[in-house]
Amino acid sequence: MSRRIAPALVGTIFLVLTTSGAWRTSPMPDDSVPPLRKFKPRAARKAASMDDLRRATWEPLLQIIQSERTRWAATWQDLDLTPAQGFMLLKLARLGPGPMSALAEAMQCDASNITGLVDKLEARGFLARGADAQDRRVKVLSTTAAGAAACEEIENRIRVPPECFSGLSRDDLVAIRTALTKAADLATSAPLALGAGLFPKPAAERRAAVRRILDPSAPPRSTAS
Repeated sequence: MSRRIAPALVGTIFLVLTTSGAWRTSPMPDDSVPPLRKFKPRAARKAASMDDLRRATWEPLLQIIQSERTRWAATWQDLDLTPAQGFMLLKLARLGPGPMSALAEAMQCDASNITGLVDKLEARGFLARGADAQDRRVKVLSTTAAGAAACEEIENRIRVPPECFSGLSRDDLVAIRTALTKAADLATSAPLALGAGLFPKPAAERRAAVRRILDPSAPPRSTAS
């Protein structure tokens, strides 16, 4: 047998001795060997890290939105409007004249849910009901001159940037504008328009799903008319 031992054989002997405890002078504590990390495929790790990054990016935006609620509340109070009335008036002004069903669809709710809001805004002189030119049975909603003036005031106020933006540099503002513009384009493009990507199912199905989560033992409600 050759007196020279191959390096591979030396490595094998060393591995056997160390794992068998032949060279240990005292027993090793159980916590001296770090636990094995659970292996995740690279694609899974990348997806998890992107999800964490998206959440971390959304969190400060939520904080800014929450900090602006006081200013928005003051806007509604000055115009003697509730937030629901103000948002519906803005939505109608942006959509233009149309039936109540179209306004309800844009607001992701049933037409019956906005009837009360329409009645109050009509009583305030902010919107008017009119007959459709093609179908006299259909009522068309439109903003009045007073409603348009109220919308203009609301738009002017909500477009004032948050005070925290004053502490950002020009480069910061450009980077934020570029990223948020891209996100806004994605949010308003098909099929995400009107919330289709966030709420792909009809409202009745969404409510039924929430009821099942809150009370799994409750029997399903019939949707038959």
